[in-house]
Amino acid sequence: MLFVITSNLFMPVQGRLVSVAVDLLLENLSVYGSFKNTTLQSVITNRVTQIVLLCAGLIVLAALLRGLFMFLMRQSIIVMSRLIEYDLKNEVFNHYQSLAGHLGVIAFACAFVYHILCK
Repeated sequence: MLFVITSNLFMPVQGRLVSVAVDLLLENLSVYGSFKNTTLQSVITNRVTQIVLLCAGLIVLAALLRGLFMFLMRQSIIVMSRLIEYDLKNEVFNHYQSLAGHLGVIAFACAFVYHILCK
């Protein structure tokens, strides 16, 4: 359950990061036009580059973390389903064992073969 919750926490993070990145870029680009032909344009260019790289890195990191927790979630589901399948198989086999005492060896053999063939 922990992996499901953690995986779903990273879903809205990516959208919010894109929103923040676009807002910061628009803000800095509007300021960029105000400083034409000055040395501050290079400072703003460097800042915009840093913002883009930082936001891109955070978006990739959030996607990787979400993928990791989704993988762990699926693995835990697969393991639990295998354990349940193993327990159910043993219950059916034990039931067949109890039928052998009540119905005889032939009925037990038929039930066991049916179980093997239908699996």
